[in-house]
Parts: sequence; C-alpha cells; structure tokens
Amino acid sequence: MYIGEIATPKVRGFWGNFMSIFTAIGQFFINLIGIYCNTRLTSYICLVPSILFIITFPFVPESPYYLLMKGKEEAARRSLGRLLRKRDVAADFEQLKADVKRQMSETGTWRDLVCIAANRKALIAGVLMRCAQQFCATGALGSYTRYIFEESGGDAESSTLIYSGASVIMTVIAGFTIHHFGRKKSFVVSMFLCIACILALSIFYYIKELQPQVDISRWLWTPLLGVTAFTIFSSFGVLVIPTLMLGELFSASIKAKGLTVLLSVMGLTISLSNYIFYWLTVSYGMYCPFLVFSIISVFLTILCIYIIPETKGKTLEEIQQILSGNVRE
Repeated sequence: MYIGEIATPKVRGFWGNFMSIFTAIGQFFINLIGIYCNTRLTSYICLVPSILFIITFPFVPESPYYLLMKGKEEAARRSLGRLLRKRDVAADFEQLKADVKRQMSETGTWRDLVCIAANRKALIAGVLMRCAQQFCATGALGSYTRYIFEESGGDAESSTLIYSGASVIMTVIAGFTIHHFGRKKSFVVSMFLCIACILALSIFYYIKELQPQVDISRWLWTPLLGVTAFTIFSSFGVLVIPTLMLGELFSASIKAKGLTVLLSVMGLTISLSNYIFYWLTVSYGMYCPFLVFSIISVFLTILCIYIIPETKGKTLEEIQQILSGNVRE
C-alpha cells in the first residue's frame, strides 16, 4: 500500500517486489539458523531486524496520498518533493491533488466496496489472485517442504536449504526484471508453469505410492527439481504479483477496507490450502493434493486472464479509470 502510493509508475513494480524479496530472505535464514540454533536463540536473532525496523521507520517520509486525504497540503507537497528528489513539484502535486480529490469524492463505506464498479472489480481481481496464488500450492509447499522431501526419500535438510536458497536468488532476479513485463502476463505465464511443476510432482508420487513395481530409485531427485523449478517460476509472478498489486487496485477512499478484505482472504486461503493439502495427503497419498491443486489452478488462471487488469506503467488514477470502464487497457 505504502509503496504503491509513493513510487512512480516506472519503478513501482521494482520497489513493490522488495516485500517478496525480504520474505524469501527471511525464510532462507530461518531454515539456515534453525539447523545450528535452538528455538529460543533463533527467536532472539529474529528480533534484531524487527527492532531495527521500529527504530528507522519513523524517519521514512509519509505518503503524499495519505497527507492529502487528511487535508495536510503543505506537508504533502514537502513529502512529494522529498520522494521525487526535486524542488519544483507544482505540476506533480496538482495532478496528485486532483486524483485524490476525485477518489475521495466516494464515501468510502463498506457498501462502496461492492456497489461501485471499480471497487468491485478491484476486489474480485484481488481475491482471485490470492486464491490462485495459494491453490497452486505456494503456501503448502512452503509449509510442507521438509515433509515432501522426506517422503521422496531424499535428504530433507539439504533439500530444504536448496529450495529456500533458490527462492531468494530467483526473487531477487525477478525484482530486477519483472517491471519490464506486464503484471497480468507475468502472473498468468507463471501460473501455467507452476501448474506444470505440481502436475509433475503428482505423477512422481502417484508412481511411487501406487505403482510399487516401478523402480524410482534413480528418480528421487524429481521432488527437489520440481519444487526448485516451482520456486523459479513462481518468483516471476505467482509469489510477487498479488502482493505488488495490493496498493494499485483500490481508490484512496476505500483502500484500507479493500486491503483488510484481501489480507483476510489471504490468511483464509493459506489455512484452507494447507488443511486440504494435509487432509488429501493423509487420506489418499501425496499425489492427490498436487493433482487437485493443479486442476483448481487451471480454472483460476483462466478466470485471471479475463478479470485481472494490466497496471504496468500506469498511475493509480489511470488504473481506477480502467477499472471504471472509462479507459481501455
């Protein structure tokens, strides 16, 4: 939300991806530290970046959008100049002021979230992306990585580190490249490639669990390859685009309520997908959740093609006009 408001359209994709980059870095270091440290020491180590954040964040400039919403025009002008690193921000400020004024003309009630066309389309697109993200097994793979590798008969500890390390590398690379491509195209292509990966995992576990006469001793590396490939492909779309677009979809008046709903949906879909993964694995075998998730993901990806708007290179006001149907993509 904050990055969406302070970054220019040209670099919003680059900076918006930093949340995903640091999430991947955090997961890698937790896996690495967990090998050598006990739970208490690991918790103390994890306190360090949180304390640094609390100390440094008050020095970050406030969003000009937020300041204008609160009627603090002079503070908004100074913040905009600081963010754009230039003194003459008159034209930029007047445009921003007009955009915020139009968006704040909406009452911003919960009813507006579903009754105003632009807000409704933004909400549907956001919910759809979060559902697609989790039901292509991103959350389940993150939660059950060690278990998946143990079930395949490989070295779970080393494989988990390779998986999380690959996630860091590819997310960083994606941060420097994803802003060159459209959000929608990146997400859809990434989804189809991830579907291919989890389908391959389903086939491997089907043979391992239901075809015992087949010798798979030479193919025990398949889960590591499949999960690593999944990490690579998801880093260029599935993992980052839903988070990146959080601050782009909603107008200023309804943004807080829209993000509240989407974050709630995210928590719900993570819990639900993890539970379904566990239940299907226990009931039918490891192949089943990957097969079910791949089928669901195909359906959700097709919906995404028709529903998600393209936001690359557009101002927040232009995105609202597209969602309202006043401007074509």
